[in-house]
Amino acid sequence: MQHSIERAHCLQAGRPQPTELIELDSTLRLHIATLRPRAVENIDRLGPGSIDWSREQWSLDLIDDVISQPPGDTTLSRITSIAMLARGCQWLLTHHGASRPRAQADTRPSPRGGRLPTKATR
Repeated sequence: MQHSIERAHCLQAGRPQPTELIELDSTLRLHIATLRPRAVENIDRLGPGSIDWSREQWSLDLIDDVISQPPGDTTLSRITSIAMLARGCQWLLTHHGASRPRAQADTRPSPRGGRLPTKATR
């Protein structure tokens, strides 16, 4: 995955072939599809409405927006799309990659009794 991200960052330095752009776009989308379920699981454990949940969900929403767009028709639009996919893939890998532990929900006493979820630990 990291190799694909690094390749995407180098595209603007040269004149990539259309087949390379298509292959890299597909590869990055596949990496994102692989990492996304773990991110969703971790974010859900943070507790909707918390600041951490909002930040993580906002980042995931941006990635979803990029994924929902088809690859561009021109070389420049494809390079731009690939750069955005690489950025999203890097965020997922850094924050929710396989080497990161899954979030565990903490709990604290509720003023009304029972337990309330709090920020997840990593």
